[in-house]
Amino acid sequence: MKRTRTLSDQGCQLFLDGMFVPPPLKKKTLRNFLFSCFHSDWDDKIEQVVSSCRLSTMALYGEIWESGGADNIPKRLNAGITNTVRLILSNDDKKVTKSSLMSNYRFFLSVMRRAHENNDHQTAMMMWLALTHMSVERLKFHRPKKHKELMELMEETYGVSTTCYNKHLVSMLDKDIMALNGGVTYLPSLIACSMFLNNKTRFSKAFKVMGHRLDRNSVNEIKGMLEVISVLCYANRGAKAHLYEIEPTAPVDLFEMSCAIKEKRSPRNKLKRTKTQKPLEWNEMPSPVAKSLDKGKRASVYVVNMRESN
Repeated sequence: MKRTRTLSDQGCQLFLDGMFVPPPLKKKTLRNFLFSCFHSDWDDKIEQVVSSCRLSTMALYGEIWESGGADNIPKRLNAGITNTVRLILSNDDKKVTKSSLMSNYRFFLSVMRRAHENNDHQTAMMMWLALTHMSVERLKFHRPKKHKELMELMEETYGVSTTCYNKHLVSMLDKDIMALNGGVTYLPSLIACSMFLNNKTRFSKAFKVMGHRLDRNSVNEIKGMLEVISVLCYANRGAKAHLYEIEPTAPVDLFEMSCAIKEKRSPRNKLKRTKTQKPLEWNEMPSPVAKSLDKGKRASVYVVNMRESN
């Protein structure tokens, strides 16, 4: 059955506007007809967003090579994460329902998986951090079946923030970044590598002691790899998705959006009222308790003594 909604209008504007999107397949042949039976607009939108995000990652790398280009990277990375969280918690100008929230979550979870498979680790990690953001994580709704498995894969691939994502930093040293035709095949996460984009050594010792624990040779090798990728992607600069260009969404705004969703309770989630209970007499007790007592004593000793004293 064809889904009625894949990506919101706001999501298309942030991810796809200004990006090259290939034309849809024409259903003229038997092969295309059979393909369309097992292919939906949902799959097309995922592929378009994955392609757009990969091109945006290459554009970010290309701008690093420009003078002072690395200075704006942290702000743009933050904008990418927070604006993705905003898309998960929104539904254009319509009311955010439990169904729309689950649809958004499932969509970006699929984008994360496909980006990881395509070695676009910047996009995969951005989606991972957006899906595990506090404003999304606090909401109670049904996650997809493969949610736990994919989240474990992300943590196994990248590590955690307390170690500066050192798993990803170590593994990227053994990857081939360039194909035979000169194209880039492996795009490391700029979120994990952002600490190496600035040549200032003010916090380098702190990062090493408390976080990644890499030696100087490994750090220099990572910096060299980032420079090579930025040169290879230099022609793609300026092709970023609108998601990275606009201002980041403030955490307090995301939290308010999250709270607004939680306040909208459907009838299914409302508390069910219990049946009206007949009031008990002062000397009566519930039957399970009464049966355990002596037949001549249906009330506590304190109540009996009070009655006798009166």
